[in-house]
Amino acid sequence: MNATRPEILSRFAEKIPFLDALYPDYGKRVLTYEEATYPTARNVPVFHAATTWREDATREERVVQLVNDIRALTPTKRPAFLHAFLLNWFSDLPMLGEVMDRLGPEYAAVRPDHLAALCRQAWERDQVLDRFPSPVAAIEGQATVIHGAVRNVSDAEQQVEIRLTGGLDQGQLDPDTVKLAPAQEAAVTLHGQPTGDRIELALQGAFGTRPVSIALLRVARAELAEPLPPFGLLSPAKYLEAEALSHRFGEAAADPTASEGTAWVGRKGKTEPGHLLFGPYAPLEAGRHLALFRLKRLDEGTGVLAHLDTCVGGGVPQTAERELRAEELPLNEWRWVALALDHPGGAFETRLEWSGAASLATDAVALWRVEGEAR
Repeated sequence: MNATRPEILSRFAEKIPFLDALYPDYGKRVLTYEEATYPTARNVPVFHAATTWREDATREERVVQLVNDIRALTPTKRPAFLHAFLLNWFSDLPMLGEVMDRLGPEYAAVRPDHLAALCRQAWERDQVLDRFPSPVAAIEGQATVIHGAVRNVSDAEQQVEIRLTGGLDQGQLDPDTVKLAPAQEAAVTLHGQPTGDRIELALQGAFGTRPVSIALLRVARAELAEPLPPFGLLSPAKYLEAEALSHRFGEAAADPTASEGTAWVGRKGKTEPGHLLFGPYAPLEAGRHLALFRLKRLDEGTGVLAHLDTCVGGGVPQTAERELRAEELPLNEWRWVALALDHPGGAFETRLEWSGAASLATDAVALWRVEGEAR
């Protein structure tokens, strides 16, 4: 608890020679598997909490949330290793049995020391880990820079060749070859204009040839709402599905035009006005950022529709805000509404407070770090 920063975790791993693994965080603070499970100094595994809780939930709702949290962070590639955090006041052994039954045979519950041992075995077999964010969001026609890394998780030196095989127009890769000592990691930068729905890479070395695929979520320029603040080169930071964020009011609704087929909706005259979205209280690198909220007005209404803002996790200080009027959103059409912010580092929060003036659907919040000059 309160030791979530990578540099602090690295110091624990460096200074405690008998350490097998680290299990930081009091509840979920990460959004992807790549953020949840990774090696730190001496290739000690870090397992951030993959699950959280709601105080006002029923027993059934807690079972469903645990199942959904675990599935949401499960990657396509297997084997995968997750730390399911359990709050003792809100869980019991029969409940955990129900969770495992609902997860099914793809999942096995193991002791913490066994999780660390199994994870290390998988890394030693792979020899080299690729650590690239996926999915990433990109604005149509806008150059994008993606920061990733490759790491040697074996006991021998590794030379890795990296090739860009598709998905970036005028693509550049730096570096294209790295030599890594055991437990050494090298940063890799991709730059170009994304095309299609994936960026494809290949890693090659003594371990063989390994494909790497980065899923792309494309933001159509026609959906960008005015005014749009000036920005420079964009580096994807976070992509937050609305239904996965926290809510005071509203409900999930199927929508085939939403990025995961589900939107979060406040309905005029039915839903209590207030915060449709807030969270996620996850770490965000310090610096200038661009946040886009994907919103759709569902029926008639005028006046102030919503108040959008960003802040440090917990609400203070506020880093950006915008009042949105119903007239700014065309009926039944998605628009990305922008906020420019300077984040001081640490946990961050995005919030949407809905007035009830018209029914409103929210799909996602995308964040980029702004790099280079504004244009």
